[in-house]
Amino acid sequence: MTEALTHEKIAEIVGELGPERIVQILDTGATVRELIEARFVAQQQEWRYADKPGLRTEIVHELYDILRTDLVDPHER
Repeated sequence: MTEALTHEKIAEIVGELGPERIVQILDTGATVRELIEARFVAQQQEWRYADKPGLRTEIVHELYDILRTDLVDPHER
C-alpha cells in the first residue's frame, strides 16, 4: 500500500511551503515515496535504495520542478 500525501506529510518531508506549492504537489497524485525521492534529487542527494519499484518517474520529475525553486540555495540562483 502506498501512503498518500497530506499537507502535514508534505511539511514533514520538505518543510513548510506556500499554499500554492502544496496544492501543486497534491494535484500530482504523488505518494510519500515519490515526494521523498524528488526532495533528495532536488537537493542533489543520492537516493540510497537501488530498487525503486512503484516510483513513477514522471511524477518525481514534476515534483522536482515544483520543489527545486524552494530548495535551491539562494547563493546558487
